[in-house]
Amino acid sequence: MGIYQVVGVGLLLLGVGLSGILIWGAVRTLQTASRIENTPISDIGRIEPGLRKVRGKVVPLGPLVLSPVAGTPCVYFEMTGVYTILARRKFGFYQNPADFRDTMIPIRDSKTSAWAIGDDAATIRVEPTDCELTLGLPCHKKKWNSHEIPDHILDVSDRFVPDVLRDDKAVVDCSEKCIVPGTELMVVGDVVQTASGPAFASVAHPLLITDDSDPIASSKHRRWALLQLGIAALFFFVFGYIGTSNLKPKADAPQPAPGKIGVQKK
Repeated sequence: MGIYQVVGVGLLLLGVGLSGILIWGAVRTLQTASRIENTPISDIGRIEPGLRKVRGKVVPLGPLVLSPVAGTPCVYFEMTGVYTILARRKFGFYQNPADFRDTMIPIRDSKTSAWAIGDDAATIRVEPTDCELTLGLPCHKKKWNSHEIPDHILDVSDRFVPDVLRDDKAVVDCSEKCIVPGTELMVVGDVVQTASGPAFASVAHPLLITDDSDPIASSKHRRWALLQLGIAALFFFVFGYIGTSNLKPKADAPQPAPGKIGVQKK
């Protein structure tokens, strides 16, 4: 097997792998849309263990936590960001090829306090240890340069950034979404019986927490699933076409006619 055939097989496997991951994600997204559509709203006061869906307002059950970007008192926040280590060439250093490009490292953090969802009649605790947070609420964003990065953001970054890179000049770009008391939300997921009563927890499925209505939440998931399937088909076609092209035998290069090698015109 020649080099072209090896490259072709590698591209085919890469295309199949990427397409498979996207198709798997699309299936999970469609399953979430199905749970939203097919799970009826439960009465919080009479809720039983199993797959359930409720709608109500957020009620704190303990001290609030502060979000890292905006400093908003909330019951839950989810922060994502990028820790960008600036290329050293920008500061006059030229030691190796790595000095000519920025290094981008994703960072993430989340924190929750005790909280519940309900109305004036009843509430049910929510334990979002593994959840899909789809909020249309404002998304707070902020960017810090090296000398401006606050300590609590550095603490998060330290979990993702290698020690050898922490002293370099960097920029941190973060965004967060928060759940604040009084927000009206819909929660879809598994209800389990605990010592203090029923509670939403991530068991068979991640919790879906959203401030969208049922049709909008379902429609968003179906559109995202279609996009994933479209990208999967594109990857499969592009890598498959290039891969199969490389698998075809390559014609040998034409050889010069005998007796004409090195002949020069006078």
